[in-house]
Amino acid sequence: LTYLNWRGLEIVGILSIFLAIFSLLPFIIMWLIGLPQMDFSKCLETKPVEDVDWGLLLNTLFWNLNYFDTASSLASEVEDPTHSFPIALKIAVIVIGGMYLLSAIVGTGVTPDGEEWDDSYYSTVGEIIGGSWLKGWIVCAVALSSIGMFEAQLSSNAYLILGMTQRG
Repeated sequence: LTYLNWRGLEIVGILSIFLAIFSLLPFIIMWLIGLPQMDFSKCLETKPVEDVDWGLLLNTLFWNLNYFDTASSLASEVEDPTHSFPIALKIAVIVIGGMYLLSAIVGTGVTPDGEEWDDSYYSTVGEIIGGSWLKGWIVCAVALSSIGMFEAQLSSNAYLILGMTQRG
């Protein structure tokens, strides 16, 4: 995997686009197949405030913001970053927020009991909605998404080290 970063950001960028499409598609398909199967009344059910695990919620929200801080180290490779970065970050926040929200809404609407949710439950939701092929695709998408995050972090860290060595 490090070989790709050694080859340059262009190949990492192309790989990242492929991985993003491959990782997002099973969830979009899950929405399309799952929406007609949903029980929308489940989406309106709430827990008492004292039953919410606020630490877990905040930890998850902060975890979802990972890697936004590393974009600045790659700014030298972007043409007009003062124009491109704000647009890209806005799009990223909308896509990420929408993906999580819509996936959670569909998952909540098709599953029998919300108490069963755990770390790998989206694959179970995919199986409920589309069968074993969708479950397998979601599992593969999660694994390849981790590779994409690794590549992005490696690129960013390489540019940080380059910058430090150039400054002395």
